[in-house]
Amino acid sequence: MELYFASIDTNLEDRPSDIIRSNVTDSNITDSVINLSRIERSEIVNSNVLRSTILDSYIENSDVVDAFIDPSIIINSTVSPDSNVTDSNVTNSFVEGSNVDNSAIDGSDLENVDLTNSNVTNTDLDNVDVVNGNISDDVIYNGTITDDQGNIIYDNDGPMNTTDVINYIPDAYAGPDQTVTVGYLVRFDGSSSTDDNLQSSTFNESLTYVWNFGDGNSGNGERTNHTYNTSGTYNVTLTVTDKAGASDIDTLTVTVNAGGGGGSSGGSGSSRPKDQEVDVNLDDFEIKTLELAKGRSATFTLRGVIHTVTVVELSASTISAKFTIESEPQTFTLYKGETRKLDMDGGDYYDLSLTLKNVDNKAKFEMQRIHALMPGARPPLPVTTPDVQGDNVTEPEPEPEPLPDAVLTKRLITPMLLIILGIFLAGDIMVLFIYLIVRLKKSPETETTKY
Repeated sequence: MELYFASIDTNLEDRPSDIIRSNVTDSNITDSVINLSRIERSEIVNSNVLRSTILDSYIENSDVVDAFIDPSIIINSTVSPDSNVTDSNVTNSFVEGSNVDNSAIDGSDLENVDLTNSNVTNTDLDNVDVVNGNISDDVIYNGTITDDQGNIIYDNDGPMNTTDVINYIPDAYAGPDQTVTVGYLVRFDGSSSTDDNLQSSTFNESLTYVWNFGDGNSGNGERTNHTYNTSGTYNVTLTVTDKAGASDIDTLTVTVNAGGGGGSSGGSGSSRPKDQEVDVNLDDFEIKTLELAKGRSATFTLRGVIHTVTVVELSASTISAKFTIESEPQTFTLYKGETRKLDMDGGDYYDLSLTLKNVDNKAKFEMQRIHALMPGARPPLPVTTPDVQGDNVTEPEPEPEPLPDAVLTKRLITPMLLIILGIFLAGDIMVLFIYLIVRLKKSPETETTKY
């Protein structure tokens, strides 16, 4: 290590250090102010970098690599190769391949962006040049913006959403890593990939999905399947491309274990290890039992849609587990014996139940497709929905349950008793009526005999 005109405190007493007019190489620097120095291949933690050149270094809470920083403070940021930052404050930001000149950047991500005399706050920018710009919270107020082809796409046109002006790079997400058995059908789901322009009022955005399965085969589509016939570790890449040709790549790893069949999904009798990610079909309304360790996931099919269940946390002491259900993330904690009902499609019915059975080093739980009306919801009229094969199936209203035999008997006997009682009462009234008539007829004869 080579130091000149520098004072470095080893920080045993939590005192800050100053590195001034120095060359520092292959060093660890903590809680320091770095000024007028050259830093190479060093780790810098919780430090301010002022008027210095930083090369090939890692800076915690300020990551700067192969960049010239001139009088700047970089906090919680990563500045990637070939970037110049001049007279700027950069906070909570990711800056890649960018020239930043006389600019203030706060809480923003910049990728391949040139900024001159501009302020950018809480906004992400991709592949543009901004001159004299004022951009805040994804709204452009003034300035000139040029795309990476040299076309002026904004020229002081008044407040506009950045998503209506700038073509953003898609953000690909291939899903979690998977572990399967040879011959097992692996399902890939890229539906969590995003593109800011999908919500734009001016871009008629659409995305294409290309999968490379790592074994010489490929596939297309937001969701796709593939079967590996040889054990090994495969790097699967998903490339997501928008209409303008901008693309992003994400990678997941598929570990394929030898032996054990593994062609069918779910249920008992499977030859797969119990803690292995499995594909469970819940559309048969049968209970499926799974065991997953912390951090492990399983895919399941519900109403023809693929979802993922992940065990996020385990606690053997409280016999509880924390789960996350995707595609639409729902996170919750269950204790032993508890059941959680979930609405997976935003309708009026619960679609899925999950019951925690036990916890040791894994979570043992049951999943089942259900059709239970949510509290406060009204049963809708019969609707036609697509089934797994895409055919139309009408879901009728549930038929009323038959009444118990005891209730039926009671409902039949009570009217019969009333009828019999009525008959007896009618008979008594008739006898009384006849008796009165007879008495009335005899009364005059009796009185005549007396006289």
